[in-house]
Amino acid sequence: MPAKGPRWSPEQVGVLRAWIDQGAPWPEDVRLGRGVQARLEPRPVELPPATGPSSNPVDRLLAPYFERHGFTPPALVEDRVFVRRVYLDTIGLLPTPEQMQAFVEDSHPDKRATLVRALLDDHQRYAEHWLSFWNDCLRNDYQGTGYIDGGRKQITPGSTRPSQRTSPFDQFVSRLVNPDERTEGFTKGIVWRGVVNASQTPPLQAAQNLSQVFLGLNLKCASCHDSFISDWTLRDAYGLASIYADQPLELVRCDVPTGVTAQRQFLFPQLGPLTDSTNRAERLASLARLLTSPGKWPPHPHHRQPPLGPPPRPRPRRTRRRNG
Repeated sequence: MPAKGPRWSPEQVGVLRAWIDQGAPWPEDVRLGRGVQARLEPRPVELPPATGPSSNPVDRLLAPYFERHGFTPPALVEDRVFVRRVYLDTIGLLPTPEQMQAFVEDSHPDKRATLVRALLDDHQRYAEHWLSFWNDCLRNDYQGTGYIDGGRKQITPGSTRPSQRTSPFDQFVSRLVNPDERTEGFTKGIVWRGVVNASQTPPLQAAQNLSQVFLGLNLKCASCHDSFISDWTLRDAYGLASIYADQPLELVRCDVPTGVTAQRQFLFPQLGPLTDSTNRAERLASLARLLTSPGKWPPHPHHRQPPLGPPPRPRPRRTRRRNG
């Protein structure tokens, strides 16, 4: 032993044998397999009292962590470094020499906050800069398969128009999930890899992209089988994917059809029922409302549905016996 790799030495085998002879005691705090999930559900967070020179909520939240780990935050950067960073972060452009000099010579105590606010209010350049990152997340706005036959559409023109670039985040998301003719590029652009296998059909790609971008959830494993690294199941992935499909999808596990039809539903049914209409636009409108619901989001519901069992074993390959 072990079956693969270098064999254990007699001393190692002896340690294992002695442990077994002693009853194989196992510490209660040591577990194999899936660990305890982090608390990611929305919940009230009380700010610690301000103990340093900054009263910023982020600094107050980080201060206890820094103290426990003996970390001393670096000193504030000088004005010239700050100006370069904030310009690049917000609008993606460097300040002009005149803008830099004016900021350095400004003696107002709130000049940094004032500059940040002014750059955020530059809606056109802010939207154009940050849309480059959104295009990466949404896998949109680049040339490739789909543009030749009109199957894809860019989202930049619709997302940078005045009414969209100043929209609150929930409205921005709603217009992408339940689009009009100007923002339909997101749902048209979901076919980013083509149909590689059963877990990469366009509806499943839509479910994977939507959950990863807007919910921070990875459904890629659960699109092929019940996930081994989280509690998301094949039924969850297909339930969300079926919203985008013309009809509820048959669950296919590891490229093997199961004969089970998915039920259209949002990943968090506790937020309310999905409008399971034959009209795709009505389904997407319902999905957008659930996705941007102002209500309290529930924690991840564990084991909502029974798993579909272990993946099918591959059939043994038959080889032709040679004569002689």
